[in-house]
Amino acid sequence: MEINKELNFIINDNKLEKRTEKSKYFTEEFFKKCGIKKYRYLLEDYNFIDFERDTYCRRGETKNPEEDYYIDGLWLEDSNIEHGLNFLMELDEYYQETGEYEKLGRPDYYLTDNLVPFSGLCDYIFIDKTTSKIWTAIQDEDLSNMIETIYNWELIADNFDEFIDKLYIEKTENRVVNIAQGRKVLKEMDEYIKERDKFKNE
Repeated sequence: MEINKELNFIINDNKLEKRTEKSKYFTEEFFKKCGIKKYRYLLEDYNFIDFERDTYCRRGETKNPEEDYYIDGLWLEDSNIEHGLNFLMELDEYYQETGEYEKLGRPDYYLTDNLVPFSGLCDYIFIDKTTSKIWTAIQDEDLSNMIETIYNWELIADNFDEFIDKLYIEKTENRVVNIAQGRKVLKEMDEYIKERDKFKNE
């Protein structure tokens, strides 16, 4: 399915990648469970959708680029989803080791089993399969010790369709800083995972 005209203002047509095979994650069961209808085709038909520069998702009723979420695009290829799931698994194991899940009465791998990532340059963004809500995990600025990093979970939208409807473009000088910070987060997370795996294998 082609992109709806109402989204042309935020989507970079030169950087669209359509799927050549069905996703393992965005299935019929997933769409029914999450109640995604209006923008289902974005998740179902594309591997990658690049948004135009300075695209944000509103936090509140009014636009405020200084506070709103910067969104670079939708990273929907199975390999991208699995990268995000690895991140969730790391968090799950940390919460298990620290006893946080036991205090909350949550089962092992609670995050990995319930969340599906779909974007992740500056901060990971997830769909909760049990509630349809859209969440982001925002990392503290201090990246000196990944294992003790605190992630603040924030609700972005009640569902995926609402999330897309809340996107807008606002020219700002902060975009370059946002992208650089996001790439730093992903790089340091990858380095931590490699070091942890190396330590386990010794």
